[in-house]
Amino acid sequence: MAELLEIGWTTGLYYTDSFTRLWLPIATLSAAWLSFCLFVITVQQIPSSKAYAIWIGIETMGVAMFEIPCFEKPASMVRMLFILSIVAGIMGLTLSSTPH
Repeated sequence: MAELLEIGWTTGLYYTDSFTRLWLPIATLSAAWLSFCLFVITVQQIPSSKAYAIWIGIETMGVAMFEIPCFEKPASMVRMLFILSIVAGIMGLTLSSTPH
């Protein structure tokens, strides 16, 4: 849920029209605040370095994937390769820090 809010508020920044319409910035800032609160809860469960790396990786990947259909960004092979490298990094970080 936290990551969906994170992707939502990051994408919401695009739609705020330089904060000219009141409800869009309020919704965007509310999603950011709630997302941060959920991240704080997450950090209490797993190490902060792991949580933050996963957090940023999923956000980056999510926004990049969301931009393809919604903002008509290209879905080139290079773009998809780099998105997959983010997924590989998240998986590698998770697997390498799990006790065996």
